[in-house]
Amino acid sequence: MTLVAGYQTQYNLRISLSGSLKMCSNAAMMNTRDPDQGNTIQSSSNYQLCTELVEWNLQERGVLKVEKVRHRKVGDEWAANPENYKRQVDIEYFIDIYEKKNGEWIAYNAQDIQF
Repeated sequence: MTLVAGYQTQYNLRISLSGSLKMCSNAAMMNTRDPDQGNTIQSSSNYQLCTELVEWNLQERGVLKVEKVRHRKVGDEWAANPENYKRQVDIEYFIDIYEKKNGEWIAYNAQDIQF
């Protein structure tokens, strides 16, 4: 059973599925408003979920791009990226990652990126 699911293909196509048509309805959003945050529709947890889900699905959120890929053998000077390395040689690999936020590309800051 799935309440909400999002899937991205190898070619960056995205699809979102919801277990209920009523989840993003006005009635559901009005019923989940938070009085401590002004009792507005924006304070609704359903509003926040549906807004972020649509932004992700339309690739306005959660989009990364990579630039300036650089690698070298540990201790070597920077030159053009070598085409190959010998086995059991330590290499350093650097990339610049950017995230799209509000239509602009800003540096992506994370400590848990896997290669």
